[in-house]
Amino acid sequence: MATNFPMNPWLAASMTWLLLAASGTALAQTCPTNNRRVAPDTRYTVTAPGPAGEAVVTDTRTGLMWKQCREGQSGATCTGTASTMTWSAALTAAGASTHAGFGDWRLPNAIELQSLVESGCYGPAINTTMFPNPVSTTSQVWSSSTSALDASGAWYVDFGDGSLNANGKLFNFAVRLVRGGQWLDPFSSEHNATPDAFDPVDQNDVPVSSQRTSAPVAVSGLATVTGIDVSGAAGSSYSINSTLDVDFTSAPGVVKNGDMVRVRHTSAATAGVATTTTLIIGGVTGDFVTTTGRLDQLITFGTHPGPVTYGDTSASVSASADSGLGVGYGVAAGSETLCAVNASTGAITTLAVGNCIITANQPGDANYNPAPEVTQTVQITPLAITVTANATSKTYGESDPPLTYGVTPALVNGDSFSGNLTREPGENAGVYDILQGSLTAGDNYAITFHGAVFTIHKATQATLVASATPGSILFNETSSLSTSGGSGGGAVSYAVTAGGLICDVTGNTLTGIGLGTCTVTATKAADANHLAATATVDVTVTPKADLEIAKDANRTTALVGDTVVYSIVVSNVGPNDVVGASVIDNPPGTLVDVEWTCVLSASSIACPAAPNDAGEGAMSVLVNLPAGAHLRYDLSGTVQAVIGAQVENTANVAVPVGMTDPDGDDNSSTASVLIVPVGIFADGFETGSGLLTVPAAERARARGER
Repeated sequence: MATNFPMNPWLAASMTWLLLAASGTALAQTCPTNNRRVAPDTRYTVTAPGPAGEAVVTDTRTGLMWKQCREGQSGATCTGTASTMTWSAALTAAGASTHAGFGDWRLPNAIELQSLVESGCYGPAINTTMFPNPVSTTSQVWSSSTSALDASGAWYVDFGDGSLNANGKLFNFAVRLVRGGQWLDPFSSEHNATPDAFDPVDQNDVPVSSQRTSAPVAVSGLATVTGIDVSGAAGSSYSINSTLDVDFTSAPGVVKNGDMVRVRHTSAATAGVATTTTLIIGGVTGDFVTTTGRLDQLITFGTHPGPVTYGDTSASVSASADSGLGVGYGVAAGSETLCAVNASTGAITTLAVGNCIITANQPGDANYNPAPEVTQTVQITPLAITVTANATSKTYGESDPPLTYGVTPALVNGDSFSGNLTREPGENAGVYDILQGSLTAGDNYAITFHGAVFTIHKATQATLVASATPGSILFNETSSLSTSGGSGGGAVSYAVTAGGLICDVTGNTLTGIGLGTCTVTATKAADANHLAATATVDVTVTPKADLEIAKDANRTTALVGDTVVYSIVVSNVGPNDVVGASVIDNPPGTLVDVEWTCVLSASSIACPAAPNDAGEGAMSVLVNLPAGAHLRYDLSGTVQAVIGAQVENTANVAVPVGMTDPDGDDNSSTASVLIVPVGIFADGFETGSGLLTVPAAERARARGER
């Protein structure tokens, strides 16, 4: 592949500058006084439309959007070292970039890239305010244009002096990305980018806080595309050749000759205030001004409340102004004696029967003129009331209580009832009707009367007392129930009314079938003159469990120094589960180095958790034993006693406080081991007192050990 190209005339002149830049020597940009600036700051806008810190620069003359930093650099001042890569790698990097949220970045062609050259300066020849740190690593930047002389080469711009050169595609140059725009004609003075003057038509007397869109402005006088932007009122935006909301934007863009531009903003929130948006096209400006005005308003009554009943407090009128301002209410002259109205809510208070005229007004504000008054006539009709007698009663033999009643709705304007209710005569136990009698509210009310009943009840019995003997029993035991007091000859019955899983009653006998406290209710039946009477008694059923303990040693005789293992089995015969049974084994002093541990065996429950599963020395543990379950512990120790002594070891088990063990005889178990001398016989005669002098090997053979 060919990589050598004819030397560009500018390349030799700029070699000294390039060598200094490549060596890292800091050079200040030089802009001769007489040189015309072609890329001033006003030609560009810098924005960050995507993630923070990912800035772009829009060229208002070309419409191209540039990534502000070269590849490899970042931040507001493009810090870091620019990446250099081959031409092919540069194309790949461009296609993969998502800078500022865009996915259409590309490598600029030679003309697009050369459009950034600031020919009025050199060292570097680019606007360094808009494109900071442009020569880090190298001033040479790839374009996407392949050289016509040799397809293995491509064009690049040297921003040291602004020259356009070609070199082999395998060379490593810097990369600057671009997006958008269209093919660029050469930048020359005959391509006019300044439009004719324009002036958007102002709008007056507009509603407050309303979105206003200008009449279209036709772009004229351009020979090429030029930039467009808006400034001024918050929310200002523009559209090009469209009235759709989605096409309005506040971001800089480009327009061409013949485009129709509209400007939009929101009018002021108060009347008489101007709002201005400045439209900027190619450096020419025009203002779109809207001024809010005071508007007329009308009031409209809502749904008519219809005839309102005298005394009704729920009725109201409703009116609204088309301005959205609140409406106030009143009554017309001559209606003051018929009704009143709440000035803000429209709630009606009726005062008399007749036709009441209600007014609605809105005084206006800074944005609206007062509204013309409107009226609504409301008819007040007589009040119909319902009187309902209250059912009442007495006990046989007592005096009649007062007969009372309720009224719906309540009387108004201080009116009151007169007269009294009556009832059917009679003093025997039974039910009697309550009648309206002489009760009235006067001619202004229509009464609908609803009667009730007057009941004479049977008398209650004397106090009934229930008893249980005994009041506390063991599980499966019984208690005898009885009563005293009461009246009449009704039969007594008993029932469990709380704790049905704890107690069972048959006749007057209670049996404990669970654990806890149950409540038994005794009922003495009613008779012709008395009501039934009840009384309750509580009975406590305490748990019981028959715990057993069995203890065995693994041998009946032992030598001094032997290890003896005791098996301790704790069982719960039932009938109740036990939580926290106490198991104690205090080994005698003749056993030393005592250790004990819970051992799983067939049909046993799981061993308890530490510290109740194993230990050293005296054993004192708490275990949970369901009915029918058992646990096994093995306790071992070394014999230390005189010959002929019995090593007796006793283990005990006990139910926790609040529980009963009906058979305590099997709550203790003892296992004994006889201490014997070494030898054929166990009486020690052949060894005398020389036990401690017998060799260890002989003692082992005497125990049958190897």
